[in-house]
Amino acid sequence: MTRFAGDGGTTLLERTTKKTAPARPVFLNLSRNDKLESVALMFDGCSKHRFRTVPDIEGTDPAKFRATAVDNTIFEPIANHLTKNGVPTKTIGGVMDALTLTHDEAHAIACFCHQHSETIDGELAAYYIRSQKN
Repeated sequence: MTRFAGDGGTTLLERTTKKTAPARPVFLNLSRNDKLESVALMFDGCSKHRFRTVPDIEGTDPAKFRATAVDNTIFEPIANHLTKNGVPTKTIGGVMDALTLTHDEAHAIACFCHQHSETIDGELAAYYIRSQKN
């Protein structure tokens, strides 16, 4: 096995594997509409399952909203879906970035004010997600 003197005596295999960048998750290569459809499909057929809405999105500072954990919100199953597809996130802002959602679009999907309820069923969630497609 050949060792390279100027590189600390590493082998060719060691040199090439150290410099290889991690693969970009395939999910991130999808179009925005395909990403949203992928998430909406996850909610299809879940009319009996209820997901927690997020109260007062429009009254929350956007930076604080983005830093909010997804736990126990409509964004939690979305974050789990993203994580399974190689895009781990634990915050609403991470979900927004992965799906390229604006604050207003996230509001349209998840705010309490649209449902007048603390929960939303899966079919309606899928509808709201699809409504953000271009």
